Amino acid sequence: VVKLLRGSDASFLGGLFAFDPLVPSGFFLATGALNGYGHVDLIVGAGTGGGPNVASFDGVTGAILSNFFAYDADRTTGVRVASLPLNGRGQIITGLAPNGTELHAFDGITAQQIDQLFVDNPLYNSGIFQGSSA
Repeated sequence: VVKLLRGSDASFLGGLFAFDPLVPSGFFLATGALNGYGHVDLIVGAGTGGGPNVASFDGVTGAILSNFFAYDADRTTGVRVASLPLNGRGQIITGLAPNGTELHAFDGITAQQIDQLFVDNPLYNSGIFQGSSA
């Protein structure tokens, strides 16, 4: 369950199930203005055992904006998420947990893959933690 809390006093605003509630994999969470409407949207990546599933939700209505696999479905280590603004709306940036060396960038609305980057060092296996700032 993703719970939304007010920043000023931690009061409960609402919640949602990003993925099947029977899959206890946990999740990775990011925020970003995906649709260009001027508010923050939620981006959720499945945790270990949940596969490479990524879902995004409108930050006002909770409606699903996208739901897709960022990598091959047989990858079950989970997927870390971030967002990066570009051309008035956000991209979803993903990296495999816990020790992936491959980043993918997706359009925040269509979920179409638009770029990828590899850490090109065979000795590096500590994983990637991506972040962004607007």
